[in-house]
Amino acid sequence: MPFDQYRTVVAAIDRLTTQVGRVADAMEMPVVEADDAPKTTGDDGPRVTHWLPVPEPDRELRARIDALGGPAGTEH
Repeated sequence: MPFDQYRTVVAAIDRLTTQVGRVADAMEMPVVEADDAPKTTGDDGPRVTHWLPVPEPDRELRARIDALGGPAGTEH
């Protein structure tokens, strides 16, 4: 096969590769810009006031706390 025929074959393969690339690009999923802005909702839901459940003290403990002047950090 003469040199010119090799060049013709290589050029045809290059064109085919280009066409296959264009078809693959056309079949890609379209790029959709995502809205990454934070979403806020109404402020009517319950609020977290502490991370662990804090049980109410029983009556006897509550009476002892009240007899000592109430829970620490509170003013009466």
